[in-house]
Amino acid sequence: MNTKKKVSKVISERQGLLFVPPKYIDGRTGTKKRPMLVVKVNSAENEISLVNITSAEGKAKCFFREDHIRIRQYEPPFIKPSYAKTSSLYVLEYFQKLDSLILYNGAPLNDMDFKNILEQIKDTNVVKFTESELRAFNEFN
Repeated sequence: MNTKKKVSKVISERQGLLFVPPKYIDGRTGTKKRPMLVVKVNSAENEISLVNITSAEGKAKCFFREDHIRIRQYEPPFIKPSYAKTSSLYVLEYFQKLDSLILYNGAPLNDMDFKNILEQIKDTNVVKFTESELRAFNEFN
């Protein structure tokens, strides 16, 4: 009997989440909340895949990197000019409290920017987080 909770019917692709990642692809420990973009919801595995979103303010040189994709119409779900870091994929084990981390009341990113990001994702660098790891770094409502 499978006792895992099913992936959210609330969280969907193109939405933003805000949380402290327990670690980054380079091994650094997360210390502050980061916006992330949901790029895949995998109900069969009970997982949500995301890419890291970073503010573009004062970082014009970042747009010259192939793995940094500018989000032209960032609002919603983000409030600042932003870009997606597509060289790494973050995979979260779904649990219900993740629904409380959704940004902008669940308003999704526009189709064009989302498509551009999906085309550039390289899933060779994957970081996975379990529920217990996320709970250790975040407070949930």
